[in-house]
Amino acid sequence: GQISIAAVLQRDTHPESESAEIVITTHPAREESMQKALQAMADVPQVKKVSNTLRIEE
Repeated sequence: GQISIAAVLQRDTHPESESAEIVITTHPAREESMQKALQAMADVPQVKKVSNTLRIEE
């Protein structure tokens, strides 16, 4: 399935490690689709790590 991004926020930058923290908020999505998307992001060489995921339910 597809994941639709609702917002992206860059939080903290770390000049010494040339990295930044980002928060991605999505529209409602299936858990399986989210897990596949997280794995795809983790597989990108420029991504150091995907550290946290939180489900937001309205």
